[in-house]
This record gives sequence, structure tokens and C-alpha cells, in this order.
Amino acid sequence: MTVVEPALVVPLKQLKAIGKQAGLDGVFVADFVSALAMHERHAARVAAAAAEQTERPKRRKTYEKLAQLHAERTGAIEALLAKLKLPALYVSPASRAAGQMVAALAQAPLLAGSVDAEGRECMLLDVAFLLAEQSLANTEALTAVAAVAAASTTRTTLVKTAKLLAANVALFEKVRALRKASIVQAARKK
Repeated sequence: MTVVEPALVVPLKQLKAIGKQAGLDGVFVADFVSALAMHERHAARVAAAAAEQTERPKRRKTYEKLAQLHAERTGAIEALLAKLKLPALYVSPASRAAGQMVAALAQAPLLAGSVDAEGRECMLLDVAFLLAEQSLANTEALTAVAAVAAASTTRTTLVKTAKLLAANVALFEKVRALRKASIVQAARKK
């Protein structure tokens, strides 16, 4: 079996140091933040793809806005990684798993088989909804981690990033309402 070593390996000592002053498990924090970045990075691509695939102009605009929001969140989380003295594109085992989960969601509409136009639109919206819900949950989790951190520069950095991410969740909440309305509308049609 061929094994390809990563171009950059972050030493365990460096990972542990991330959380030391904040009283946190630095390895876990690094994995968690890396997974957040991977989720947002892939979610931006999936939302952009949904914008290209939808036949509905209003949804296209929503998906384009989602792609932009996920991209902005990616930038904020990559900046957090850099402030934690990690590469902005640090890929942990948890982030690889997060990437695979988004990829699986993105493939679902393609693997569903024969689906009418309404079904495809519902699936695209479901994928956007699930990614938005994960982003909301991730924001809440980062906020909670920041809240339990001891006073330190790490805590300050986590708090600032969590507040930045929390300030722009209205679009994610809009997707939740859009999904509900879409399901009701689709159910009434026939």
C-alpha cells in the first residue's frame, strides 16, 4: 500500500499549546476549528452549484447569497486558525470527516434517480438547509467553547470569531423558513 505523507504536519506539542493558556484541550480545539473551516469551505461550493442547478430565480439568489456567506465564514475561520498559529488550510482528521459529510449531502440529489423538477428543487433546498443548520450548530458550539475558556488571548480570539459568525445567521434561518414553505407548497400542488 502506498501512503502519501502530508506536506505539512503540525506537531502534537504545537496542537496542545493552542488550548493550554485557555484551559482547553488544544488538540480538540484545533480539530474542531479545522472541521468548521472545512464545512464552510465545502458548503460554499455546494451552494454555488445549487445556484447553477436551480430553475427558480429567487432560489438562485438565495443560493448565491448562501455561497457568499459560507465563503465569508470560511475566511473568518481560516483567520482564527492563523491566530491560533495553525495553517489557514490546516486539515485534521475531523475536518476530513466534515468534508466527506458535505460531499455525501451534495451527491444525494444526483444519486436519487428519476426525480421530477419539483423533487430536484426540494432536494437542492434540503441540502442547503442541512448545511445551514450545521453552520448554525457550529456557531453555537464555538460560542459555547469560547464561553468555557479561561481568560487568555485564545479565549479572546475564540469569542471574537464566534461573535462574527453569530452576527450573520439570518440567512441560514431564512433557509429554514423557505424549506418549510416549499414543502407545504409542493404538497398542495396536486
